[in-house]
Amino acid sequence: MIQPHGGKLIDRTLEGKKKDAALASSGRLARLTVDAEIVSDLENIATGVYSPLEGFLGEADFRSVLAGSRLRSDVAWTVPIVLDTDEATAGRLKIGDDVLLGTEDGRSVAILHLEQKYGFDKGETAEKIFGTRDPAHPGVAKVLGMKDILLAGPIDLIEITPTPFDRWKLAPKETRVLFEAKGWKTVVGFQTRMTWGDQARVLRMIPGLEEAEFLRYGSVHRNTFVDAPKLLDERMQLRARPNVFLAGQITGVEGYMGNIATGLLAGINAAYILKGKTPLVFPETTMLGALCFYITHAKMKDYQPMKANFGILPPLPTTGRLDKRERARLFVDRAQTDLAAFIKEKMVE
Repeated sequence: MIQPHGGKLIDRTLEGKKKDAALASSGRLARLTVDAEIVSDLENIATGVYSPLEGFLGEADFRSVLAGSRLRSDVAWTVPIVLDTDEATAGRLKIGDDVLLGTEDGRSVAILHLEQKYGFDKGETAEKIFGTRDPAHPGVAKVLGMKDILLAGPIDLIEITPTPFDRWKLAPKETRVLFEAKGWKTVVGFQTRMTWGDQARVLRMIPGLEEAEFLRYGSVHRNTFVDAPKLLDERMQLRARPNVFLAGQITGVEGYMGNIATGLLAGINAAYILKGKTPLVFPETTMLGALCFYITHAKMKDYQPMKANFGILPPLPTTGRLDKRERARLFVDRAQTDLAAFIKEKMVE
């Protein structure tokens, strides 16, 4: 069996008497409320998903990851796993303290054995991780929104959060037992759009996979979507009930940006109706307008979910052959011009 990342499989989940003792002492500890993302990090640390980490990064490891995507031990690590708090809270905590980490609903999740408190430059951190300081990047925005002090030290997990998927959920130590029982030496998971027959044929062409056991062939995820051409108009309103709006995947729009954009349009138009204003229909020459036009005018027998692409935009009024880059530029220029005029006419009061 291959060694765990960093050479050691971590298990910092408390059980039995140790868990009972932690719960008994928890009422005497300083308490820090953490969100769902930190709870997930705590579980990943404690169950070994983040091996070899045993807690939140200290300053030296934090700087090492930012500088070279490696821990001080030279183990590859690309994104710092950290716990942030405000200066006032950090000031009340002493190095060497045990700190109870809990949820807003009062559930005790873990104990942090506090070893360090340190500040950090948010802009530098964002740039080192994401290659930009632009707050339009969601990762950058998250870093810039963090609190000013990072707390470091090993953790002990008191309780794993129940989920509807627990019957299928395995910790790393459990998957390793399963892999060993099956005699698997190397396990790889990936996504593909190929049919099962093609997967079996192509994957076995790869040297070393001729006799591999495939646990399950991949399949494309399936979306449920309404008969948008029949039910919706370009304003994202139900034709039969104009006070009801739909957006995103349920309409047949694919892709994060398309889902966000149609949701924004639905929200704006709902607000417009409440104000007695006419809902908006974006120009078809813009990508949002083209997506809305497609999902509301396609023939249902051929209707399939669609994401943003130049193919759904109206043809350019130019003749002659254009290379791909020039064609894209003309689409963008036309969309920006038409969008600016639309905003000025329809949205600026």
